[in-house]
Amino acid sequence: MNIIAFIPARGGSRSIPGKNIKTLGGKPLIVWSIESAIKAGVQRVIVNTDSAEIAAIASGAGAEIMMRDLLFAKNNTSMFEVLKNEVSKIMPLPDAVLLLQATSPFRKSVHIRTAIFYFTENFLTQN
Repeated sequence: MNIIAFIPARGGSRSIPGKNIKTLGGKPLIVWSIESAIKAGVQRVIVNTDSAEIAAIASGAGAEIMMRDLLFAKNNTSMFEVLKNEVSKIMPLPDAVLLLQATSPFRKSVHIRTAIFYFTENFLTQN
């Protein structure tokens, strides 16, 4: 099964400028999500961003980078719009997408593995 981790990280936060790369516990916020996904065994961790700075940090942490179309990087763009537009560009198309917000740094790899287990055991066995 081709499950990817998709981490959206827009560069233009108005409430907390640069929030996705603010330092928390000695590393940029986004790095926590990337490292948890990698440690959980997710084969592809993709950071979708409109920011070269976020892209550089995420790449350095081991994520693939997917630059976001600026039409989908506005303050009022919904996550549904981002996923619908951006995930369709990932090849090969994933069977499932694990959406990880960069602003949830306390999510551990065990939480990701557990979510994948429940998804594959309960959702996929029903099809």
